[in-house]
Amino acid sequence: MRGSQRYWQHAQLLRRFREDTGTSVLAWINRERVDRAKVLLETTDHGTTDKAAMVGFGSAETLRRNFRKNVGVTTVNYRAQYRAENTGAR
Repeated sequence: MRGSQRYWQHAQLLRRFREDTGTSVLAWINRERVDRAKVLLETTDHGTTDKAAMVGFGSAETLRRNFRKNVGVTTVNYRAQYRAENTGAR
């Protein structure tokens, strides 16, 4: 009985999260990780593998895939665009 209660509480929590945020827990977490990666791209020269580990992705490829999915550009293009836009302002 306890195991089935935990399952239903877990399922209810996931359902409530989706209703409140419009997204799944995993999608929300990945979006947060990508937002943190954006800051690292803007402020550091760490390699993609290091940035992936810093934000909680298991590999550079996973960071790249999620970054492109959420931002619409590659990490390399994002950094280049950011630097081009902010170099001229100094």
